[in-house]
Parts: sequence; C-alpha cells; structure tokens
Amino acid sequence: MRRHTLVAGAVALAFAWGCAGSPPRARVAAAESALRDAETAQAQTLATPEWNSARDTLERAQKAMERERYADARELADQALVEAQLASARAKSESARKSNEALEGAIQDLRKETERSGERLLPDAQ
Repeated sequence: MRRHTLVAGAVALAFAWGCAGSPPRARVAAAESALRDAETAQAQTLATPEWNSARDTLERAQKAMERERYADARELADQALVEAQLASARAKSESARKSNEALEGAIQDLRKETERSGERLLPDAQ
C-alpha cells in the first residue's frame, strides 16, 4: 500500500514537473485575447484600474515566458485572464449604467415637454 502511494506521488510530481517545464503559450494567448475583449468593451476608459492591472499582469507573464519561468508565467497568465475578464465586465456594466442614465434623462425631458404641451393645449378651466 505504501509503495502504491509513493508511485502515485512520483507520477503526480513528474506530471507537475512536466507541466512546469512547458511554456504556457495557450494560457498567455487566452489572457491576451481577454485583454483585447476588454479593450473592445472600452475598459481602458470605463474600468481603467482593472484594465491597467490586467495589462501589467499580462506583461509580467510575458516576461516570465521570456525568462523561461513557465510556472510563474502560467500563474500570471491565469491571473491576467481573470483580471481582463473583470475589466471587461466592469466596462460593460459602466456602459450600461451610463446608457440607463441617458435614457432616464430623455424620459424625464419627454415628460416635461408633454406636460408643457398639455398645458398649452388645454384651456384653463375656471
């Protein structure tokens, strides 16, 4: 039983080492794609802190790749992906909030204009 546990541990360690030894190109590419999506959602202006954090983390992941620090690159790429997704979500939320405010303002303007028009059209009842 103990030998089985040692073999399983060795296999897990070998798998982990193999993963750590290969460049996480797909993860970095996914983070880059998520950052582009956030950019499309105007995250640079609508979610600036989140977008900046995602961009900076992605740059750190890319530098870790260049230095062949693949475990660090993998972790940073995953973090950059999540940060970029957050930036995109925040930007979309802020955009929707601004659209909602504009729509509410337009509705108020229409109500006021309707009230004014109604007052002019109806004679004073005395």
